Amino acid sequence: MTEQEILQQMDDLQAKLDEIRAGIVAFPVDTSMSEIEKEKRHQEDLQRLRGLRLIDDDFSNLPETFVIFITENDVIGMGKPIYSIERRIDDTDELFDDDEHIIYVNGADKDASTELGKLMHDFFCIDPDDMHYRELADKVRYFKEDEKGVAAMCKVMEDMRIENTKQVMEKNILSIMKNLKLTVEQAMDALSVPQAQREMYAGLVGKKLQ
Repeated sequence: MTEQEILQQMDDLQAKLDEIRAGIVAFPVDTSMSEIEKEKRHQEDLQRLRGLRLIDDDFSNLPETFVIFITENDVIGMGKPIYSIERRIDDTDELFDDDEHIIYVNGADKDASTELGKLMHDFFCIDPDDMHYRELADKVRYFKEDEKGVAAMCKVMEDMRIENTKQVMEKNILSIMKNLKLTVEQAMDALSVPQAQREMYAGLVGKKLQ
């Protein structure tokens, strides 16, 4: 694996950030493949893309992707620590090999006898001294106890608070405009939006109305 990008979006700050969605994009490399095998794999990839009507120069080398959900509870409800979900063809029950995978990790399974259980314990643990993995413990300790780490975390939280406030105000402006048939300026008057912020909100609302 040559590159891994973790996109993390935290929603609803006022609800104690209780919902986390993570998207992971993985880029695999198999250096053991011969040129013939690589060409065969390439043709198989193109065949899959034709089926999806994505055959195009821009899509001829789409990467294999994994979407991983780490949930606080067992949302699938089958008592498993991890669930791998793949697409299948209904008529034949054959696997639809499109290189797209969905994985649910049961965060409630904190079995200390397994590596995954230890990791889930650490994910939901707030005391670095009680964590199994030193790397995670060191990072938590940095953000909770180190002066620079605390400052960095405070800035992140403040940025999130500001962004959340902007999103709420934008929704309120759009709602008033729709329900009361007001212009954007009239809606901002009704909400007492500070003059210094009006150009920003007018721009945000304008993009939504395009």
